[in-house]
Amino acid sequence: SQVFARPLANGDIALVLLNRADVAALLGVTWAEVTAAVGAPTWSAASVRDLWQRAVVAPNQPVGYSVVVPAHGV
Repeated sequence: SQVFARPLANGDIALVLLNRADVAALLGVTWAEVTAAVGAPTWSAASVRDLWQRAVVAPNQPVGYSVVVPAHGV
């Protein structure tokens, strides 16, 4: 599995959780890991928007985010 993070022009951060395995996997990150990776200030909470679902799937998460990602999925 791999995690990618990139700052966006509006100040948001794009996050990709990629599962390259042949089975589903629980993938997750903490906001401290994400902000450190992109050089952003730390957050007290953040919301997660799933682009495939076109919806906020985890509003106001205080520590991080975890999700089961299907085999070979994002």
